[in-house]
Amino acid sequence: MNKLYEDSALGRIGEGRRQSMAAQYEQEQHDLRAKKTGLETLIQHAEKVYANAENYMLLIRYYYVV
Repeated sequence: MNKLYEDSALGRIGEGRRQSMAAQYEQEQHDLRAKKTGLETLIQHAEKVYANAENYMLLIRYYYVV
């Protein structure tokens, strides 16, 4: 993002192009944050499922021995 502003200030790209690229960057950041949140939720769910499976296996071992 800093490079984008630098290029704009030095006249390497026009203001319209800079605004367009900045908007795309902001949208990408928003999308990545949403994806991160979704993946964190998925990981939490998987961890709960794994913990439940471990507990179930412990019960099976307990009652198998008894």
